[in-house]
Formats: sequence, C-alpha cells, structure tokens
Amino acid sequence: MQQCEDATEICQLASSLLMNGSLSVELATGKKAGGVEWIQMAEPLLSSALLYVKSLGSPYNTIEQAFQLILMLSDKQLDLILGKSKNKDVLTQYRIFKSVGGADRTLGSIKITLATNLKLFTDNKVNKVCSRTDFTAKEFREKDTILYITYPERKSIYLSPLIAPFFGQFIDKLLDNFKKNSNPIHFFLDEFANVGMINNMSIHAATVRSRKISLSICLQSLSQLNSVYGKNNAQAILNNLKTKLTLPSLNDQETLSYISNLCGNTEIMTTNTSESKGNKTTSTNRSTRKLFNVEDIRTLKDNSVLILMHNKQPVLDKQNTYYTNSSYTEKVKEVEDKIIYTDINKSIDEEFERFVLNKVKKLEKEFENEIEENKDLAEEIFEC
Repeated sequence: MQQCEDATEICQLASSLLMNGSLSVELATGKKAGGVEWIQMAEPLLSSALLYVKSLGSPYNTIEQAFQLILMLSDKQLDLILGKSKNKDVLTQYRIFKSVGGADRTLGSIKITLATNLKLFTDNKVNKVCSRTDFTAKEFREKDTILYITYPERKSIYLSPLIAPFFGQFIDKLLDNFKKNSNPIHFFLDEFANVGMINNMSIHAATVRSRKISLSICLQSLSQLNSVYGKNNAQAILNNLKTKLTLPSLNDQETLSYISNLCGNTEIMTTNTSESKGNKTTSTNRSTRKLFNVEDIRTLKDNSVLILMHNKQPVLDKQNTYYTNSSYTEKVKEVEDKIIYTDINKSIDEEFERFVLNKVKKLEKEFENEIEENKDLAEEIFEC
C-alpha cells in the first residue's frame, strides 16, 4: 500500500483486495461467494480505513492495520475516527459507506464480507512480507533488474488476494513511469489463472505493448481463465495475446477445439478414377479439413511445440529447453548466497491498538465537551 500515491489508487486497491478475496473463496470451495453488492458496499469502508492508516505513515500504513482498525473498533468508535476525520478523502469514503450501510443488519453483513474476504491479512507471515519493501516500479524502468516471486503452488489460491493486487498495482506503476528511453519489461506469469484477477487485464493485454511491456502467461486450460475473468474478458485476453504456444499433453476439450479452430483449415484435392466397359473416367474433388485436428493437438510429441503467431501460418517445431541444452547449462554457476536477511518479526499490533484507542478516548472526550457546551448554550437560550 505504501506505493499508492493518491485516493484513487487506494480505492482501486480496496476494490482489488475485496474482489480477489471473494474469488479466492469461490475457487477454494467451488461455491459462489457473497454477492457483488456486498463487496461494493464494503469498498468505501475499506477505502476509508486504508486512507486513514496511509495518513499515519510508517509503520502503520499497511493493509493489516486498516483491517485491524475495522475489526477493533465499534461502530460508534469508527464514527469518531473516520467520520470526524480532517482528511477529506477519508471523510468522503466513510460518508459513502454510511449512506449504504446505515442499518444495523446491513452494517453487520458488510463487516462479515470484509472479514471473509480479507482474512488473509490476519496471517502473520503475509503481514511480515507486506510490512516493508526495498524497491519501486520506477527502478525497473531505469536499470536492468529481475524480480522473482515464488510461493508454494498449493497455496496459490489462498495467496491470490495478495498476489493479484500486487501485479495489478505494479503494472499500473510501470505504465505511469514509461518514457521513450525506458527499459522494456517482460512479465512471465506461470500458472496465470491461479494468480487471481488482475485489474484491467483484458485492457492491459491490448495496450501495454506500446509501453514496452510484454506479457507471457501460462495456462493449463481455457476453463481456468474463464473461471477467474469470466468468458468475455477471458476471450479478450486471449485475442490480444498475439503469439500462442501449445505444448504436449493438452487434454481439455474446449481448449483443444479452440486451438484447432484457430489453426484454420486446409484444402485437399482428391482424384477418383473409375473404369466401365473399357472407358476410364477421372474426377477431381476439392474439400477442406482442419489443418490440425483435435486428435493431432492432443497427441503432440513430447518434445514438440505448436506455434500460432500473429497472422502467420501455424508452425509445428521442436522445443529448445534450456535444462537439456549444454550450451545453456554450462554457463550456469552456483553463486554463494549473499542475501542479507533482516529481522522484520517485530510486531506493531499492540502499539497500533494503543495508539488508536488513545485517539478514540481523546475524541470521545472532545465529543462529550462539545455536547456539554451545546447543552449549556441551549439552557441559556431557553432562559432568555
């Protein structure tokens, strides 16, 4: 969240966090999560809390502390902290929330939605990772850099509410920092459908090329992409990825049919000769067939790759895998690990709680004094 520069980016982050939290629940359970309307009503409350902790600066300006703020305080205390904030953006988002979440039952459902979709940020390991950063997207545009993001594949769905917003924000920042002499950027996203839903991905797939950003995404099937982005957005993403590689062992029928149809047809000429009473008759027929049938694609040889590129004809080629090619592997050398690990285990939860509750007590006292002053003023007016 430290990379967010204004209220607009904070609100985009809140939306991405909640949508991916809901999506994570759906993918993990196979059941439809809470309605979009509850997410939309929860958005301004989360935005208000994020904007508030953002204004506090380090070390309180994290997603974790914004979430804890909502969980920690009662409705009346939230009214004091966020509803009487002098920060215009905090106040605006909180007023939007109050306009849709005024009823007790509605407010309770909104908090349940927040708790369900942001439960990842109660994980201490996740919060330690999010507590600090030592790089910015701008640096990638200025000097050659490689960033590896690794996590256990079995936890990809669980971590998607963190990973997807990170990639979405990172792409936005790279676009913001683009100049004519900027370094080109290449994203290689393995198991792309398990990353979560990256905001505006269908638009990015069509436009980032002009900002020197290339995208390589890896999928096991089209159904994976459809389940995350919906059929229309998934189709838009595929259409805007100009080069498609198909590797062996593909067995999803929808994906096989898609690749087969994309390869197109070829024309076949057949000649038939018949003989009757010493007379020969020859006829020529033209017909079409798939250039690559579903069966052809499903049974691709282990070391082959089917390439579909721009408006060119399909190419069936051999793979050139780095780990089987000595000209590549002989250049790889084991290097001593010189990474300096810093201790980021110090928790600030208790300190943040004390800070917020002291702030609430101060505001409650000011509010009580204000009521007393108004009461005295009302009595004076009544006596007059």
